Amino acid sequence: MRRVCIMLLTLAMTLGLLAGLSSGAEASEMKNAIGTVNAGSLRLREEPSTDSDVVATAYRGDQVVVIERQGDWYKVVLNLKTGYMHKDYLELDQVKNVKLGYARFDYASNVRKTPDVRSSVVARAPKNETCFIVGFNKGWYKVSYNGRSGYVRSDLVTMLEIPYTNYGSRGNTYREDGGSAGSTDSSADSGTADNSPRLGSADMIAYQKAMMIFGTVKFRDHRLVYSTPAEALSHMTTITVKTWDVNGSGQKYTRTWGLTVHKNIAPTVQAIFDEIYALPEKPPIHSLGGYRWESKSEHTVGLALDINARENGYFDPDGKLLYGKGFDPANDPYAIPVGGSVDQIFAKYGYIRGIYWRSGYKDYMHYSFFGT
Repeated sequence: MRRVCIMLLTLAMTLGLLAGLSSGAEASEMKNAIGTVNAGSLRLREEPSTDSDVVATAYRGDQVVVIERQGDWYKVVLNLKTGYMHKDYLELDQVKNVKLGYARFDYASNVRKTPDVRSSVVARAPKNETCFIVGFNKGWYKVSYNGRSGYVRSDLVTMLEIPYTNYGSRGNTYREDGGSAGSTDSSADSGTADNSPRLGSADMIAYQKAMMIFGTVKFRDHRLVYSTPAEALSHMTTITVKTWDVNGSGQKYTRTWGLTVHKNIAPTVQAIFDEIYALPEKPPIHSLGGYRWESKSEHTVGLALDINARENGYFDPDGKLLYGKGFDPANDPYAIPVGGSVDQIFAKYGYIRGIYWRSGYKDYMHYSFFGT
């Protein structure tokens, strides 16, 4: 009887472990290596074939996360997009120090001392909490979470931003006039860069954003392009946007705003608020700001927006509230949920919320085009 009980207990533990693995696999696929592009540029394709549609393009030195190999192709994640790259143009590392940026725990997870399921637990992370990926080790991400360093299996978290090593990479292989150094995946076709898209998009890198807004990348800091308020204002325009708000009786009603932004981002911002206004949940907005002249800020160049500032507070790396009354999206209708519909719309058009900064500061009210 004792042996039967032990067998049943072992089976239960095994099934529990498998359930945990399955739960993580539903959220994300297991990653096996970090790949570095060794060609001038390399296409990411929808399927493992040169006849397949191009999803995005990586450039020499860019890094991707490799999921699996299929023949002569690797299935990879490039800048939050999944597709296929030819194996001949990627150098793989199973152990590497690499800053991939912020990521989300897809469900409650253990952060372990070493990359081993038998290793001691240094922290327990609830579902949807964020961590910062600083390395990779044979299927595990090395992460920083709540001041602790440890490891979590790569299929249990999802990256939230473009890897820091990939920012601005296009400037290394493309000329300012948009000419290409040539793209590779054993296919000879080439594309023409469009440096003046009407709308921003999630797959744009810093180079493309700079060309779209300023028409050049020849500046030290995009936040300091304009030297005076008068110069900055000459590049701004005021658009009319509609949002929802809620009255004292709990009823939603329409508000109309005049919002001042950079003239080259105005169509993008208009599209963002058109989509937010069309959301079935009608998210209420009672505070909205765009351009303002201040030191070293994307507001100064009309590329940042603050929404419901008091309810979407500003915190230091230790969690101390520096501005506003806090952040409580579960109970406050003006607090904008992280990863919710509003965040998704901003991200679709290339905007980044101010909660993923390397400094550890979190500015929940702040959305900016360059992520600063």
